[in-house]
Amino acid sequence: MKLRSKLTSVISTLMTVIITGITVLSLLQARSLQSESAQEIMKNLTGLHAYDISAYYQRVQDQAETMATLMGGYENLNPAQRRSSYQDFLHQMLEANKELLAVYTVWKPGTIDKLDRENLGVPGAAPDGRFAPMYIRESGNIELSFFKDYEKVLENLSSHNVVEEPEQRIINGKTAYSVGFRSPVILKRTGEIVGIVGVALDLNSSQELVAGIKPYGVGNAALYSNGGHVIAHQAQERIGTLFSSGDSGATLGETGIAVIQRSLSDGSPAAFTT
Repeated sequence: MKLRSKLTSVISTLMTVIITGITVLSLLQARSLQSESAQEIMKNLTGLHAYDISAYYQRVQDQAETMATLMGGYENLNPAQRRSSYQDFLHQMLEANKELLAVYTVWKPGTIDKLDRENLGVPGAAPDGRFAPMYIRESGNIELSFFKDYEKVLENLSSHNVVEEPEQRIINGKTAYSVGFRSPVILKRTGEIVGIVGVALDLNSSQELVAGIKPYGVGNAALYSNGGHVIAHQAQERIGTLFSSGDSGATLGETGIAVIQRSLSDGSPAAFTT
């Protein structure tokens, strides 16, 4: 017993150091594992929510694409009925989808019915008579006008769908932000792009989707466009601004901003800590 006591006494200091070292190492390893586990969980949660949000936006894009496909068969309609028929379709689309702020179509001059001159001054026609109706929710009502940028929107036409950056609008006297989705109208007989169909989605609907995301019950989520604009955020005044501006930029730091910018640019997943 005495020998054991002496040996214990001699090695006690060494064992304390070793045990302490092992304890510290174990805590560091545990923290590292917890951090890695937390990041993995966050990535999975982000992926799940991103899928849901993407599916929601895809549904909006599908509406524009379906209408554009329908209009691509315009030669099957009587020329005198084409404009009124398609305006009715647009009006019904906006009326049935409360999350949309506007729907419109813009055509190249002299395409839909070759009656541009006859439609000068007609509601839904651009100043040059081309077909460019736009239905928009104003003052709580749906009103018909024409798409103001009817020439610019037809520049650099693409056969692919287009998602625009957020745009500020005044609806019912209040500032609102929308995201535009466009699809080309392609003449079925020739494959020529003759116009576009567009819809403007109210970003308040995105805000509702993101507001319910609370990682670990205390976290927050935000939604950014490819151009870095805030689509949805816990601080509503941030919507429409660049994610790297103001307090958010200061919180993220240079590293965080660089990581997010790269992710927005190439669509790659990203993770960092602050």
